[in-house]
Amino acid sequence: MVRHFLTLLLAFLFIDVNANEVLRGREAHEVIPGTSVLRYRSFSSFPTFIKFQEGQRPNFSTWESWMSDRFFKESNGNGFTLVDTENDRLGMVHYKYQQTYQGVAMTFSYWNVHTLNGEVVSMNGHLYEFDGTSTPSLSEAQALDLALNQIDAEVYMWEVAEEEQALQVIEQDPNATYFPSGKLTWVANDPYDKEATLAWHFNIYASEPMLHREV
Repeated sequence: MVRHFLTLLLAFLFIDVNANEVLRGREAHEVIPGTSVLRYRSFSSFPTFIKFQEGQRPNFSTWESWMSDRFFKESNGNGFTLVDTENDRLGMVHYKYQQTYQGVAMTFSYWNVHTLNGEVVSMNGHLYEFDGTSTPSLSEAQALDLALNQIDAEVYMWEVAEEEQALQVIEQDPNATYFPSGKLTWVANDPYDKEATLAWHFNIYASEPMLHREV
């Protein structure tokens, strides 16, 4: 009985998190003119899938302005950074982007643009809502102190001269170092959150104990 209850509970949670609302044909067109399919999920107010009607497909060169006009009118500073490009056997070109806000990349975000003959056939992915500034409340040094306190290693890699020298040889860079350099990023508590907050990201390497952590 307990096992059966847990199975039902897990199934319920999975369905709830991934609940879809799909609009097709006229319903989709009435929400966003020129579209034939729109799919929404409960964790985002943005569509997670957009398919265009034939004859209504935007030119690839205008897809970002098309997105901005419909979804980011009141939120200047949203953008996209190209991550990867792939050609398939059907002649389509698929572009993968990462969302940015005020020039800072968003962890967990992605937006795929699928094109044919220079026109956008469909788009899909996971976008976030932003309401804030990319000015951090903590300095990089303050954030690093908190990160190191969390790891609390006895010896870090940048404190070992031999490890630093080896890294410089591998990287062919006399200035290479294991000392963590902070990078600002937008991050959500989990991938299904609607909103994101600003954070510092560090790659930290320790010698004793031997470990690598992203904080």
